Amino acid sequence: MSRARLGLYVFCRRSLFEQCYELQPTFQLLLQRPDRLALNLTEVASYTERPVEDTGLIHLVSGVDEMMSIYQELYEAKRLQE
Repeated sequence: MSRARLGLYVFCRRSLFEQCYELQPTFQLLLQRPDRLALNLTEVASYTERPVEDTGLIHLVSGVDEMMSIYQELYEAKRLQE
C-alpha cells in the first residue's frame, strides 16, 4: 500500500479482502472510489502544486498489460526528446 498527497494505491486480490469481516468498514469506504488505477497522462512532473480536486483528464487503466503499454509509450517519447 502506498499513500501519496494525490492518491491512495492498494494492490491486492480484492475478492480475498472483501470477505474479511474486520476490513468490511474500510473496504466499503474504498469501494466508493474507482477500483482501477486512474492516471493523468499529461502530468509529467513528479511534483505538482495543482489542487487535489483538480484531477485534469484521467485515464482508467484496465490492467497490467495496458500499464506496460503506457510505460513503453512514455519511455519511448522521453527517449526521442533526448
